[in-house]
Amino acid sequence: DAEVVKESVGGNVANVNNSTSQTFITYRRGVPTMPCNALVVTDICVVIASKGESPPHAFCCINKNLNKGIVGSDVFLCYKKSMNRAKLLTYKPAVLSRYPMVDLPNFPFPNSVPLFCLPMGATLELWPVEAT
Repeated sequence: DAEVVKESVGGNVANVNNSTSQTFITYRRGVPTMPCNALVVTDICVVIASKGESPPHAFCCINKNLNKGIVGSDVFLCYKKSMNRAKLLTYKPAVLSRYPMVDLPNFPFPNSVPLFCLPMGATLELWPVEAT
């Protein structure tokens, strides 16, 4: 049930080892019954320490060198976890109707009213039927 990442987005071989033996990253997708508020791995990156690279913000580094060769760079895998989000639609707040219909001379209608009422907008989520 695990899948092997054989090539990168650019079409290069995704071997993360510098020696003659090859090392590839494998992954497994979450089950459909996983709750929509569970923590899941959402992003990964490869860090080469000899190039001065460090894990990006909010990434956890697995402190195990992927390079099995005697010489070569230290290669580490880093991952980021986030909430398993359901499919969602996001709506930005807007004023559909108002009273009075025109601004009063000494009291104009503030443009910030929609953001005051719904600062994060509104979202509709579609949770899978199988989710717990």
